[in-house]
Amino acid sequence: MKNLANKKILFVICGGISAYKSLELIRLFRKNKATIRTILTKSAKKFVTPLSIASLSQGKVYEDLFSIENELEMDHIALSRWADVIIVAPVTANTISKLASGNAEDLASTVILASNKQVYLAPAMNVRMWEHQSTKDNLKTLKNYGYKVIGPITGDMACGEYGEGKMSEPIEIFNDLILKATIFFPRFSEQKVAATFASLRPGNFKLYTFAYIVLVQLLHHFVYHYARIITSYFHLFHQSCLKPHFPL
Repeated sequence: MKNLANKKILFVICGGISAYKSLELIRLFRKNKATIRTILTKSAKKFVTPLSIASLSQGKVYEDLFSIENELEMDHIALSRWADVIIVAPVTANTISKLASGNAEDLASTVILASNKQVYLAPAMNVRMWEHQSTKDNLKTLKNYGYKVIGPITGDMACGEYGEGKMSEPIEIFNDLILKATIFFPRFSEQKVAATFASLRPGNFKLYTFAYIVLVQLLHHFVYHYARIITSYFHLFHQSCLKPHFPL
């Protein structure tokens, strides 16, 4: 179990059948002691309820951009500063388009636009929407802005079609974030690495400490890489044998 105590995570849940997966993702982070607050878009409320999210996250659920109660307690600017990382799961083609164009018409898009923190997107949409050139262009724009994208994966969809566009499984998103998000496991910056090498001397204890850290990180990434390959083959085998009950 990862100890994420004192790590503050802001979840943004958008509308889509994959919204139910966000509940499991929230549960995983809460199980590992992270502090969670959630923004629920208007369309997301058609798939998951504020009560279910509040029960799992043990944190406040925000819905409206202009709410007297929320603005007195914490305005949208402060909410964007509060979080260590923002996770948008699922993120729809519509939300991707809004973020790429800098649109801030609701609480979710306003907080993300105002944020100076890492933003992770877990896309979920129909295969044709995912393959559309406008979606590809919007994602390219967001990646240039510094957004990180996790998934989607290939499989059966709720609409009856098959292809790429399914939201990644919660455990895969969780593991990806744990490995990639610098708030969880801060990595050496280039400046710190250069300064560390400059201070190393033969026989210096720092040399062995630094070598140990590098070795552990290389081993960690090596194991993770092959674990992802094995997991992918397992999913392919599973999909060929059983059709999932919740396809998207």
